[in-house]
Amino acid sequence: MPSNVEIKARVSDQVQFAEKAAQLSQSEGTIIRQRDTFFNCSQGRLKLRDFMNDSGQLIFYERPDTDGPKLSRYSISPTSDPSGLRVRNHLCTSAEICSCSSRLMTVYARAHVHALRPSCLMLLELKVR
Repeated sequence: MPSNVEIKARVSDQVQFAEKAAQLSQSEGTIIRQRDTFFNCSQGRLKLRDFMNDSGQLIFYERPDTDGPKLSRYSISPTSDPSGLRVRNHLCTSAEICSCSSRLMTVYARAHVHALRPSCLMLLELKVR
């Protein structure tokens, strides 16, 4: 399975963060709207990411529940029917949580820098492949 190292942190100054990310990546980045539904599974984690434009991804991943940098192993399957896939997954297992957010994604060297905006706070997610 492919893997990356993830680091997550709260962002206190959203404007300064966006300016620095744009400066480092030499790009304004891309806004990605998404709705994630997490399903119960016996091993690892399973989520359905719906981009709310008739496309999405079913993502299985294994990542430790620890603070700080962590290795995440993942497998991604694209789908053109995220709503139908959500219904079928509900028949097999129960949904754990559903969250809507938008993210500003920029790329700097091998690092994908995501500024997540779930509800009212902003998180930095740094993924290095």
